[in-house]
Amino acid sequence: MKELDILHGDTVILRGNRRKMCPAVAIKDVDLEEGKIRMNKCIRKNLRVNLGEMVAVKPMTDIVNLTKVSVLPFADTVEGLEGDLKNTYLIPYFY
Repeated sequence: MKELDILHGDTVILRGNRRKMCPAVAIKDVDLEEGKIRMNKCIRKNLRVNLGEMVAVKPMTDIVNLTKVSVLPFADTVEGLEGDLKNTYLIPYFY
């Protein structure tokens, strides 16, 4: 992170072996060896890489602040949750 001038919470672009790219948020991990990164299964799947493969990391400099976000439902109900989902889960995080 020091070499690339990336701070905790910065957005980076990860590029896998097959030229697939995926944005990610850099989070500092002091327990990790030098030259290694951690990424979850979803990012590995998007990049089409396996554990132990090489990934290129670049800082993302041209980030645009969003002014509008559309959150659409994926189902009429969510199992185990009751009440007004908008007021309970969306408004506290987006306003």
